[in-house]
Amino acid sequence: MRRHPIALALTTLLVLSALWPLPSLLDAVTGAPPGDADLTRPFLYLLMAPLTNLLDALTFLSLARAQALVATWMVALALWGLRRVPRPLAFALGAAIVFGLLAAGSFRHRHYGTYFYFKTLAFTGPIVLACAVAALSR
Repeated sequence: MRRHPIALALTTLLVLSALWPLPSLLDAVTGAPPGDADLTRPFLYLLMAPLTNLLDALTFLSLARAQALVATWMVALALWGLRRVPRPLAFALGAAIVFGLLAAGSFRHRHYGTYFYFKTLAFTGPIVLACAVAALSR
């Protein structure tokens, strides 16, 4: 349990999502399930439903949502990695990440801040990636 918290969390979410499934078909106008239509699925599709549901969800992500998903996971893994290093090092790396992201956010909204936005993320990104890899390696 303590060795694989991400796997445990994903498995728990998968089991909980099976308890409240969404209808297979919806009416485009009302949004309600149609009474006179039925969707049949092949047995192999049902057997591999957890994997196919995940792949279906990933294919319907827009670019902005996919970027937000990756960024969220990177930040979560970086925070997890920071918890596993000595406190002074975690404080220094965390401060560098926070100030780097704040500076990048500031430069992104400036009219000619694109270059500094890129350079700030080029400095902060590898720190976040290194913390995430450190979290996954243990």
